[in-house]
Amino acid sequence: SGLTIIGTVGAEDRMDSTVLGDSVNLASRLEGLCKTYGTKIIISGKTLNLFGNSAPFQFRELDEVKVKGKSEPTKIYEVFDCDSAEVQALKNKTATVIQDGLFYRRRRAWDDAVDAFQNAVEIYPEDLAVQHHIEYCLSLKQNPPPPDWDGIIDLAIDPLKRRRT
Repeated sequence: SGLTIIGTVGAEDRMDSTVLGDSVNLASRLEGLCKTYGTKIIISGKTLNLFGNSAPFQFRELDEVKVKGKSEPTKIYEVFDCDSAEVQALKNKTATVIQDGLFYRRRRAWDDAVDAFQNAVEIYPEDLAVQHHIEYCLSLKQNPPPPDWDGIIDLAIDPLKRRRT
């Protein structure tokens, strides 16, 4: 969500419509994360905050990331109203468990994070977002990040993200 410029660029013999802006770039990066997290729709915290406490859709926190070209982290959320009622119920049940896992992961408590995410797997075994988190935590445990790591995934340098796309 944010300011954009939309228009047609080019010459008489070749014209193209385009959109420009920071929010357009972020939207493109978030769309690219759908495959990584096994979701259909990802929105930023900035977009979610536009709704205040009355979002007209179901959502759950997925992660906090730094996307290429941005120095500030972005909290990302899955919108899952388009899933079946059964899957929606399962994702609602895993929402707080995922938050617990993220809490532990951000504090480098890899085993506690994996345990939390495993609890989410017990609720919804087909949850690709949770499977991503387990794989990521195990990777961090094997190859710990530098001491100044802030717990946020930097997608510009993250090897796990590059391997999945």
